Amino acid sequence: MKHRDKSYYYHTYITFGVNFKKQIKIGGIKMRINKYLTYLDDNKMPYLVKEKGINYLDECLSPQSIAALCNHVFDSDKVAEEHVYLLCFTAKNCINGVFEISIGTITSSIVPFRELFQKALLCGAANIAIAHNHPSGNPSPSADDVKVTQRIKEMCNLIGIRYMDHIIIGDNGRYYSFKEPDY
Repeated sequence: MKHRDKSYYYHTYITFGVNFKKQIKIGGIKMRINKYLTYLDDNKMPYLVKEKGINYLDECLSPQSIAALCNHVFDSDKVAEEHVYLLCFTAKNCINGVFEISIGTITSSIVPFRELFQKALLCGAANIAIAHNHPSGNPSPSADDVKVTQRIKEMCNLIGIRYMDHIIIGDNGRYYSFKEPDY
């Protein structure tokens, strides 16, 4: 299976490692998400290249709004395989990056930790949330989902990025949040 790297990045321009932000508020638009691909330069250093932009009207601070964003931007409640997404936030919890990290099979997906944190560091994330879908429609976490979440939490602590949540997206608007009290 060929790996496709689809990345969505919140209207932030990266020039020589410095972020310049510009928030658009036209006709009720709160967020402009730009689709980026990750490429390597001549020195094999990663950089982001803009592909297209998408307008999105909601903020993404709650597990429900994160699931809704993934459904709107990536159709995560309709795809036939598991997809893993990374949402990056500034220190003030403004979204500054949304990335599709991997595409798996109908029952599993590999979480490439190196690539996940590479993208978080490239966009200057202070906080991250992870989301992935379950094509079965049942958002209940598997034992592997719990292990991956623990590993991501540990890695966040190690590099100084705050872990916000891991959301599993099911069908019909259902989702599971590792942050909510029943976990």
